[in-house]
Amino acid sequence: MANRRRFRIQRQQKPEQSDICPHCGHQNRHLRAVCSMCGQHMPAAHPDHGITTKRLRRPRLVIPTRRRHRNPAAKDHLQQGVIYLKHVASRQFVEYPLRNGLITIGRSDDTQGIQPDIDLTPLKAQIHGVSRLHAGLRYERNQLYLKDMGSVNGTFYNGRKLIPESYRLVASGSHLQFGSLGLRIGFNSTTQ
Repeated sequence: MANRRRFRIQRQQKPEQSDICPHCGHQNRHLRAVCSMCGQHMPAAHPDHGITTKRLRRPRLVIPTRRRHRNPAAKDHLQQGVIYLKHVASRQFVEYPLRNGLITIGRSDDTQGIQPDIDLTPLKAQIHGVSRLHAGLRYERNQLYLKDMGSVNGTFYNGRKLIPESYRLVASGSHLQFGSLGLRIGFNSTTQ
């Protein structure tokens, strides 16, 4: 009988990445927000470090099933040249002047200096999975277009998910959803 040797194949483990705390020199897990030794904030080593957008398991569609009152986003009630976004749950309004070009929608982040044109932070945007630069509105030739700007949890128009970086024509009174934050949009162009 021939002498057989068995070779054990060992999997090569990847070395665990780590970050060094600039305050105490302790070695922490990679992209940790706070040092486990001294409790100081770690420097941003990644563009999404710190306050990140929480990935939702499946964004819940928040489309109201019945209307109790006349649609407040109806064109005849709107001031000309203004975009209105009405929060479906709290009925709070966000207003922004209607202008040509890209209007960004998202939540602000002072640490990275990100300030979208329409800031949804007061509507608890981070809890609802809204990205910093979540979506964009473009106003051209008296028409408003919406696009998802590569957000983590997606943008929905009347219950349908938008393809990232592609524009969709928006009608006044339509339902928009950023992550799980449901809004109704209303606008009246400056020309009749």
